[in-house]
Amino acid sequence: MRKLSFLGLLVSLVLVSTPVVQSQEAASKSMHYVIDFKRLSYYLELDDCQKGEVYEINSFFMEQQEAYLSGNMSPKVLEKNWNYVLYCNLKLMKAALTEKQYAKYLRVLNLTENNRMLAASVETANKDAGLIVMVSNK
Repeated sequence: MRKLSFLGLLVSLVLVSTPVVQSQEAASKSMHYVIDFKRLSYYLELDDCQKGEVYEINSFFMEQQEAYLSGNMSPKVLEKNWNYVLYCNLKLMKAALTEKQYAKYLRVLNLTENNRMLAASVETANKDAGLIVMVSNK
């Protein structure tokens, strides 16, 4: 009887968690980098003059990411477009930030990319093992 109740609990947990995982997958596929401007501004120690310009660059970057992922393109074309969007953002940020701030910005992007790749590899490994994992982005 205990095994049956445990099995019922496990099945209900899987059914409840599946939409959460699917919605997170959809969110990660819809946008490569989601940048919180308030945190970025604090981390980079932006002055008042830089805040407006960096906010515009950040908004443009988010729009470009949506446009980059919004079509049925081959992986090669998607990669080429992503590289264009990323390098365009880096060029704009380099012009707007000091050398020290730009180095910090590069660290943030690098860390974000490493985390994204790690999450993707864990997700792939879990799918291969037949597991469903709930991930919190807090």
